[in-house]
Formats: sequence, structure tokens, C-alpha cells
Amino acid sequence: MLSEIEAAMADERWQVRVGAVRAAAEAGRGDPATLAWLRERVSADPHGNVRYAALVAVGEGWADDPDTLPWLRGHAVDNADPGVRRGALRLIATGWPRLPWLNGWLRERAVADPDGHTAGQAAELVAEGWPDDPDTLAFLRERATAAASGHTREKAVKSLAKGWPAVPELRTFLRDVITTDPEWYVRLEAAWGLVDGWRDHLETLPWLRERAVTDPEDDVRFVAIRALADGWSGDPGVGRLLRERGTADPMWELRRRAVEDAGRYWTRDPEMLPWLKERAVVDPDFEVRGFAILAVGRGWPDHPDTLPWLSAQITDAEPGFPQEKAAQALAENATDPETGRRVREWGATHPDPGVRNLLVVVLGEERRDDPATLPWLRERAATDGDPSVRRLAEQLIRDGWPDQPVSRVHARPGEYSGGSTRRHQAGLVGDDHELGAAPGVQLGQQPADARLHRGQAEP
Repeated sequence: MLSEIEAAMADERWQVRVGAVRAAAEAGRGDPATLAWLRERVSADPHGNVRYAALVAVGEGWADDPDTLPWLRGHAVDNADPGVRRGALRLIATGWPRLPWLNGWLRERAVADPDGHTAGQAAELVAEGWPDDPDTLAFLRERATAAASGHTREKAVKSLAKGWPAVPELRTFLRDVITTDPEWYVRLEAAWGLVDGWRDHLETLPWLRERAVTDPEDDVRFVAIRALADGWSGDPGVGRLLRERGTADPMWELRRRAVEDAGRYWTRDPEMLPWLKERAVVDPDFEVRGFAILAVGRGWPDHPDTLPWLSAQITDAEPGFPQEKAAQALAENATDPETGRRVREWGATHPDPGVRNLLVVVLGEERRDDPATLPWLRERAATDGDPSVRRLAEQLIRDGWPDQPVSRVHARPGEYSGGSTRRHQAGLVGDDHELGAAPGVQLGQQPADARLHRGQAEP
């Protein structure tokens, strides 16, 4: 067992080392040497996920050791890795919830920690542990408006909306946050809180509709549209507003959200499908056009015109992103042999390597049960003219068929390199994040989380 763990810890893949840390903690529970080794990994391993796993193993497996609490407290304050600090805060709050100094200490960390995510988690732990303390509400309101980091304010707003939905003045407070906070993601959290707590209030729907149409701030209109789609999905009136703003709003991110939500929630509205097909052609932004194509494929997969229309878009849509999304939508719907054959043909012959990359990933991940997929991937790994396509095909063979040999000769000399995940390389939104990490983004940067629906992840 020890030799296997040592071999795994030498592996360059952090996922393997995380497994080794957990196996060592389980096998060596109560062993002082194992405890010392795990503590060393918290500081020594180069990857944050491995450090986090070792921290959790110590905090959960050696909670009765008298040195564990002060050791965790030290890491919660002094560790250079914010993810480790967050892990230590939560382990202390959940493992020793009755400590007399804990409430005040967490409040101190919510103000003093230099990382906004970590300070926000400390505030969140205060809300979870002391909801009946009369000072908690005031403390969270102060953090929700005065904290320098938007991520701290976001956590405080979320905790307020979740923990105190019966407090009448919070409705006005959340509306103020929606219209005044400088960060769009804080405004969005406030909008979700408003919908969750006051959806049935007579003023909530009209107020959000007004903000979505008339507010001069792009971010406010954006979060209002998202809150309306989440809170009143399928509502005909909100659907009409979605089409109107998805056509006329000057903010491309808002129009993109409108077409995505239309294909997600309004598939029974007879006006949505023709509207999305129109947006796929005439919207001035290439991303909006691409996601309108994808929305058609995902929202109306059984419509008799969907597959022929998507097939036409692979060649007729604007080269680049719109064609890639057409390929993705068609591959996701390639459940019959003929469509699968045509998708593989496009994945081999389409002139755009971005389209070929995307089809390699979608087929390699979602069509592993198709006996034609593995031979096709081998062919792409060996013969595709673009090195990124060959690399992705090789990765997918290795990951999806680990018992199959993978030749490296098709990764031509000087071309192979590791790096970002295959879905990121192929242009599919969503990449691996370290444990405990949270995105910090601005709207104009087209970040991963700006493109996600609440509680969902795009492929």
C-alpha cells in the first residue's frame, strides 16, 4: 500500500495525488507518521486541490488530536493559499461550533482576510452558525455594503436573502443593492434573493420588468432579465419581454442570455422557435448568433425541421463561432446512425479546425457507446492536419478507453503539449476550477460564470 501511495504522489496529475492523500489518510488513521505526512502535504504540494485534500484529511481524521484545532487556526490565518484558508475556516466552524470565541473570530476574518472569497466565506459561516444572534443581521448588512471586495458582498447578500426572508426591510435593501452595487454578480445575487423571498409580492415582477427595460445601467438590465427568466420561466408575458429585449437591447451579454433562456424555458411558446432562427441570422453579435443556433438544437430536438436546419447552419452560418455552435448542436442530437455518420464526416472534413475540435470532444464524451466513435477518434488522432485536433483526440481515447493503447507518433514532434482541459481547448465553456475557488470576473471579459444559468453548468 505504501509503495502504491508513494508512486501516486509522484504522478504529475493532481487528481491522482488527491486520491493518494485520501487513501493514505484512510489507511493510516491514528498513525502519527501519517498525520505528519499529511500536514506536510498541506504546505508542500504544488497543487491547491491536493493541499486542500490533505487539510480536510487532517481536520476530519484527527479532530480529537489536541494539536489539530490550533494547527487549523494557523492555516486559516497564515496559509498563502486562499483555498486552504477557506477550508480551515469551514473545518473549524463545523467541527468546533461551540467555541466561545468562534463568532467573534469569524467576524474578524470576514473583515481582515485579504481574499474576498475567503472573507465572504467567513461572513457566510457567521450567518450559518448564529442566525438567532441579534447582531448577525446588522453585521451581514454592513458587509454587504461596506466590504471592499465584491465577492465578500456577494456572500453577505446571499446569506441575508437566505436566512432572513421574513424581514420586510430586506426587500428594499436588496432592490438598492441591485441598482447601486458596482459589481454585476453582487447585483445578480440580490436579484435572485428578491425573487426567492418576494416573488409573490405585488411590486416584484413590475419592478424587475421596469429595470429590464428602462434602467440606464447595462448590468441592472442584465440581472433583471436573468431574475425574470429564473423566477417566471414559461410565463407568456415574460417570454414576450425576453424576445423584445433579446432583439433591441444594446448589451450583447443580455441578448445572449435572452436566446439561451428562450430555448431553455419557452419551448412551448410557438413564437420562440422562429424568433431564435431569426436571431441566429440577424443579430449583430457573433456569440448571440451562435447561441441562438445552439438554443434551437437544445430546445426543439424533436422538431422535424431542426436537424436539417442545423445541418445547413454548419456550412451556411458565418464561419467561426456560429458554425461551431451548429456543429455542437447537431452532435448533441446525433442519436440516429445517419446523423452520426454525417457529424463524423464533418468532423473529418470541415475546413475550420475549431469545428473539428468541437466535434471530436462532443462525440468522444457523449457518444462513447457508439462503436464507430473509437475508430473515428483514432483516425483523427493520426491524420488530422491540425495538431490541436490530434491532441484532443488522443486525450479522449486515453480518458474514455483507458485500456486502449495510444500511440504518440501522431502527436508530431514539437507539437504535443499539456495544458488546458479538452473542453476549454475546443471552445466549450466551462473549465476545471480548484476546490473552493470562485470566479471573479467582469462582464466584458466573457467569463465562464457569466455564461452559466443559476445552479447549472454549460458543457
